[in-house]
Amino acid sequence: MFKSKQQVLHISIFLSIVMLVSACGGNMIKPIRKDVIGQATVRNITVVALPSADSSTIAAKVKTAVRKEATKELKGKMQVDLKIMLNKWNGTDKQLGGKVTSRLFGSKTDIGGDIKVLDINTGAVIGEYSIYQQRKVGGLLDNSITFFDIDTAVIDDFATYTVNELE
Repeated sequence: MFKSKQQVLHISIFLSIVMLVSACGGNMIKPIRKDVIGQATVRNITVVALPSADSSTIAAKVKTAVRKEATKELKGKMQVDLKIMLNKWNGTDKQLGGKVTSRLFGSKTDIGGDIKVLDINTGAVIGEYSIYQQRKVGGLLDNSITFFDIDTAVIDDFATYTVNELE
């Protein structure tokens, strides 16, 4: 089937890249106006957690992460507002036993939502896209130990992809 070990290696690397890319990123719902991309800075951020993203703290965490990323990356002169509707959140706060259980048995943490880019003068939607991000980790029983907070990492990744669409 395969002619050499090198061919198997190349196919394995290709499949790994495809799986990595498919596990994150976003989908454009309404393309962002061309005059906004690369010229934006964020004025206001509104984050709403829908019932499907049931968490009392997720909206505040996402807002803080997006604000931090936007301040660091967006240096344009055109101000926009962001409205983020979180429709998915599965983190360690929802697991029985919380972070202790996830460290022992592993977990899948994921977040998803729709982002609207709004004109600050009219409130009109000048772009809309969705972002989904996830991380799966093993646990002590799977011989894979994580030394970072998975929830924070997923939220930071979500914030990065949110802001990247405006760069």
